[in-house]
Amino acid sequence: MKKIMALLLLFGVIGCSKSPSTLIVICEGGANNYFDEAYTFNFDTGEIQMSKSLNAYGSEQKSLIYERLDSNIESGYASKDSYEFFDDLFLEENSTFVIRNLSDGFITFGYSIDVSELIDTEWTLNRASLQLKRVMNVKKSLIPEGVDTKPETTDFMDCKKPSV
Repeated sequence: MKKIMALLLLFGVIGCSKSPSTLIVICEGGANNYFDEAYTFNFDTGEIQMSKSLNAYGSEQKSLIYERLDSNIESGYASKDSYEFFDDLFLEENSTFVIRNLSDGFITFGYSIDVSELIDTEWTLNRASLQLKRVMNVKKSLIPEGVDTKPETTDFMDCKKPSV
């Protein structure tokens, strides 16, 4: 009887050990975007880790551009400094965000907990459809005259849970 109780207690402790509460989604960049983005939501800490990586379209475009650039450098039409711009364009990077608001239907997050009045980007993940909405706001006074930029831009990405 003591052995059975010890086993039940052991299973109870193992079963009740708290694992981090997380959600992982992968958002596809689409036909005109070079990157896919993977978001890991940690609900215990309120942080989101985003990993941006080249998708098939981005890899193809990178290869084409670098082939052309190599050709232009060989023929003297460009310098090796030209690589810097394209290295930045195809940079795969990681970012950290914080959850601003959490509900059963939506997760809203940004670079900081507070919304910036000057420049702010806010993401909202629809938990039912797994569609990610990104809204970037720029204060009108920061936009130079003659520049065709709107103070608010919105784009959407379709996401999915990774298959295991």
